[in-house]
Amino acid sequence: MAERLTARKCSLHDLLAGEYVVKANEPNQLVTPHGPASRANIIAAVVAKPGNAALLLDDGSGQAEARAFDDQKLFDNILLGDIILLIGRPRKHEGRPYIVAEIAKRLGSPKWLELRKAELAQTEKAVSVPKKKNSPVAPRPVSEEKKDGKGEEGLKKAKDEGSAKPVTKTAVEDEGEVVALTSERVLAAIKELDDGAGAPMERIVARLGGGAETALTDLMAEGEIFEIRPGRVKVLE
Repeated sequence: MAERLTARKCSLHDLLAGEYVVKANEPNQLVTPHGPASRANIIAAVVAKPGNAALLLDDGSGQAEARAFDDQKLFDNILLGDIILLIGRPRKHEGRPYIVAEIAKRLGSPKWLELRKAELAQTEKAVSVPKKKNSPVAPRPVSEEKKDGKGEEGLKKAKDEGSAKPVTKTAVEDEGEVVALTSERVLAAIKELDDGAGAPMERIVARLGGGAETALTDLMAEGEIFEIRPGRVKVLE
């Protein structure tokens, strides 16, 4: 069974403006500022339902249609005005782009549109800025070592302490590379911050960093968490 390709997070503007590349022995791709996409991950508002198996989406950057060919009931529970996460395959027909929908989930809060916009800006920056390799580190001047009272012994101790820290996946950007959080860490934070009425998304992001935005979207798409009310999420147990 062929491995399913990762769905690339992108905007509807990327879908409308991107170059659609047809390949002979590989899946067709959409070229976006965030990398090539054979499958797209979109967060958008539903502004129209042209039919039972079609949605017109708007994410603030543009509008495009999603069509459900494989599952005619995929959009049955989605209403006008809903904010949804849509995963599907970008396609073009007579020069007009659309998405063949595979997954469609209601997100509930308009804040997800803001989170995705910020996330795409970060991803575009990471793709456009190549990662530096083997950048030499300039030695500290002796005068600075004496000034802060560390000296050679203090520097050695700091280096040893730094190397002793456990290596974990964190939500930081390291010279253009975005490192993702582990889902276990995000789920643990949600449980800890949940006072019974759900964990506030703002506090989760404040604790774990900007990468938590991506993790929350992914966990919601996978059904691991759900939005109990706008801006608050709970772990599905």
